Amino acid sequence: MAKRPNVLLVTTDHWPAALLGCAGHPAIQTPTLDALAGAGIRYTNAYSECPVCIPARRTLMTGTSPRTHGDRVFSERMPMPDLPTLAGTFRAAGYQANAVGKLHVYPQRDRIGFDDVVLDEEGRTQYGVTDDYELFLGDEGFAGRQFGHGMSNNRYVSRPWHLPEHTHATNWATSAMVRTIKRRDPTRPAFWYLAYRHPHPPLVPLTAYLDLYREPVDAPFERHAGSRRTPRAPGTDPGAAALRRRPGVGARRQTRWRRRPHLPPGRQQGAQRPARRALAAGAAARTYGPADNKALSGQRGGHWPPPPRTDMEQIRWLTGSA
Repeated sequence: MAKRPNVLLVTTDHWPAALLGCAGHPAIQTPTLDALAGAGIRYTNAYSECPVCIPARRTLMTGTSPRTHGDRVFSERMPMPDLPTLAGTFRAAGYQANAVGKLHVYPQRDRIGFDDVVLDEEGRTQYGVTDDYELFLGDEGFAGRQFGHGMSNNRYVSRPWHLPEHTHATNWATSAMVRTIKRRDPTRPAFWYLAYRHPHPPLVPLTAYLDLYREPVDAPFERHAGSRRTPRAPGTDPGAAALRRRPGVGARRQTRWRRRPHLPPGRQQGAQRPARRALAAGAAARTYGPADNKALSGQRGGHWPPPPRTDMEQIRWLTGSA
């Protein structure tokens, strides 16, 4: 029987696919990830079925859709469903399974099939659990100080990390996984899950990394098939024309990815709200109806394309790929 391979699954939180050097971004520096992409396979059309933290993690761990695992929104107190998990499946096949980092399950110490979990729950102590990262900070003499930087974990302002470099959550998780791998049982294959909490806010990178972006880069980029980006000079970016054609959806994409200073303020932000209201109006019926089409046509001042009828059509419509 052939020797079974070890498996290391690494995830990050809140990282758009465009923000990679290998995706053609003109400013973002990701040499390690670029090297991994160059040495392997990069799936440029992959997407999260539900781009919300807890549902996405449940989908990853169970291999099922939100319709099956039960969480479509952000149900913090919903226990994991009685379904096979990724870790449990590996263990059933004779693997040892260990996790380091963020699981975001309830109850928080539920191992969801892993042999052991070294946990980082971003300081969520409201459920009566102290995670392993907080215990580590206490051992280092910094108990209760991980949010001493004053940044919220849901806001987009930033400052450098305020404690020694080795105590940063990313460095801690990396060191903890290295230690876990070194302590493996050499007679059995292993499945390791390393779940970094960042770049999800709070935005508190190490000073050395923040300094890489001190100089502004005015290089708008275009979205291509396969999430490739190429720099464009101001005034020549096709994205501006897209915003004029589709003010609601285009502006929504624009504020999420990057604001282009050469666009008028009305195109930069706020224009997406009528489209969101129209989306909410049709959400109860899980489809778009005439009222939604009328609302969007009124926003445009002319004809609007026929509204999508299926979930996949809605995804394509919202992302501008229809």
